[in-house]
Amino acid sequence: MLYDPQRDVNVPGGDRAGRLAVDDTTVYWTASNDYVQPRYVIDAVDKDGQGLRTMYSSNVVGGHGIVVAGDSVYFNEGSKLYRECKR
Repeated sequence: MLYDPQRDVNVPGGDRAGRLAVDDTTVYWTASNDYVQPRYVIDAVDKDGQGLRTMYSSNVVGGHGIVVAGDSVYFNEGSKLYRECKR
């Protein structure tokens, strides 16, 4: 188990995990909330559970996909497609 809400600190971005993608070393996922100040994020954590981080953050909620290919993470937010380099 990489993340246990009873044991670990809060996920940096949102409390509603969405889509998931993995590569050789890292797990990536979309997360969001729908509170007064909405947030949509791409979070990542190393497979050993270390290095929890937010790669992308926005106040637009509505992404529905995530793909890892080569040195990049691709995801959408609303009708836009984004690319972030892995870190």
